Amino acid sequence: MQEAAGVVSPSSSSTSTSSSPSSLRLTFLESNSWLWEIPLPPSSLPPSLPPPSLTLLVDPVMHDLTFGAPALIRGKKKVLNGPAVMESLAPRVDHLLISQGFDDHCQPASIAMAARLLPPSAHIVAPQSASKVLETFFSPERIHYLSPGEHCYLEKRREGGRDGGRVKVTATTGDTLGPPWQAPENGYLLEWGEKGGREEGEEPRSLYYEPHCRFKVEEFEVREG
Repeated sequence: MQEAAGVVSPSSSSTSTSSSPSSLRLTFLESNSWLWEIPLPPSSLPPSLPPPSLTLLVDPVMHDLTFGAPALIRGKKKVLNGPAVMESLAPRVDHLLISQGFDDHCQPASIAMAARLLPPSAHIVAPQSASKVLETFFSPERIHYLSPGEHCYLEKRREGGRDGGRVKVTATTGDTLGPPWQAPENGYLLEWGEKGGREEGEEPRSLYYEPHCRFKVEEFEVREG
């Protein structure tokens, strides 16, 4: 796994290899897959406990990519391949984030494993194009389908059902992979630290993701509220 720890702020696009408890940790899992650990306010946790984070598994691809035609194509994962990867990650994952409905972002075998291993509290954010695969393995009430401009909140649940903070997820216009009349896939703007961040006076933070680096400038204009 390749990891990058950095602090993301509105005033700077640089990252820092800080070990601060407010660091965002991004772990690359090969292919299009990521594990994101997003820092959350410590709330009323005792100082002796580690700072909380919301962990998202993004576009899970845990097996070789064949797109349903293994005799014709096979994209091999060189290191992080097979059931053991999902089994090791699942205890850390709070929710799934899916950007596209294609196998290289929403692989049926990997989604099936996630459905088996993740707790019932885990929800999925995805474009409508992923519905066929997702609803084969997850109940519809656990899936949040977003179109560009729509948003939802993903929450961290602690022992006893206590609220552990949340992250706002807003869908943006992603790539159009198909005929021009087809709905675009999703990018996502994630925002957290709404109550001043982890430290007193610390600003809210955000992270943008679109696997093909597509975006519309007008979707990032300053919004009130």
